[in-house]
Amino acid sequence: MEIHEIKPKKRTLTPEEKIEALLKYGNKALKEEQFKKAEAYFRRALQISPFRKDIKELLAQSLDRAAVEMTPDEPDQPAPGVRLRVKHSSERAQPRISLRAGLWILAFGLACLTVLSCLLFFSDEIQTLLTRMSNLGKQFDPVQKNATMLYDQSQALAKQGRYDEAIATLSDALALNLPNKKFINDKLAEFYHEKGNQLYYNDSNYSEAQQMYQKATDLNSGVAVYFSDLGWAYYMVGKRNLNTGRPSERYFRGAISAFQRSLEIDSGLLLSYRGAALAYVSLKDISNAALMYQKIIEIAPGSDDAGTARRQLLSMGLKVPETSTEQE
Repeated sequence: MEIHEIKPKKRTLTPEEKIEALLKYGNKALKEEQFKKAEAYFRRALQISPFRKDIKELLAQSLDRAAVEMTPDEPDQPAPGVRLRVKHSSERAQPRISLRAGLWILAFGLACLTVLSCLLFFSDEIQTLLTRMSNLGKQFDPVQKNATMLYDQSQALAKQGRYDEAIATLSDALALNLPNKKFINDKLAEFYHEKGNQLYYNDSNYSEAQQMYQKATDLNSGVAVYFSDLGWAYYMVGKRNLNTGRPSERYFRGAISAFQRSLEIDSGLLLSYRGAALAYVSLKDISNAALMYQKIIEIAPGSDDAGTARRQLLSMGLKVPETSTEQE
């Protein structure tokens, strides 16, 4: 009878074990001054866990040392077969100094000619730019002392967490300083967002937090976090209404809309994918919820959010996608 040896199966490494192994090999390569090799190990580790500060620092260290290694040094000895005539130190220094001075003068002259040519060629554009810079410098003209004082007061109130007063004060400044509307609107949006955070996290007042976040997005529609927080406020109101038997669907749909707007601005914001997935689940839209969880795993496979996404997919009875890290 033929006896076959049963070989034990290789155990699949966990992401943490892979990171530790990659860091071990990377540090070894650093000690052996194999900086390119170390860089490759640290980059792979960073792909698994993109938020670890120690990996980023090791990668930066390997890149810095590789750059230093690539800087050519002046040879201490002449090339073989080349005979040098030894001169007195004063005799050698004089031509070198004069040559260097000549090169500097030439470079300075060329730079002056280049600048002059640019000034002549782009004179109209430069004039326009200077005009805009002049207007920008007058954001808070000393003549408008009232507006400057109100702005400073609003900043001080915001630092104390008194956002209602800060918003009212800055709104008064806006009325006195209309040419700077966008600048002040962006600051107002920041205050509304911070007020929303107070209501959401400190008071669990999701309805009013939603209103504050909405005002922040109305004033500045280019900040992804504003829309993401608006989505979470909508979701929490919907969840509360669902638990108390009140209408909730429009809040879940509002949350999805806000999360989608957030992801249009920043497609890597994991909080928005997770919030959208929960809102889809609340609407019993399992296919779209699964797409959101799969996107989290695709973007950050080694993150805590990805671990949560995998568990949620399994709880839905769905297949968990394999990442490139897992396949290795």
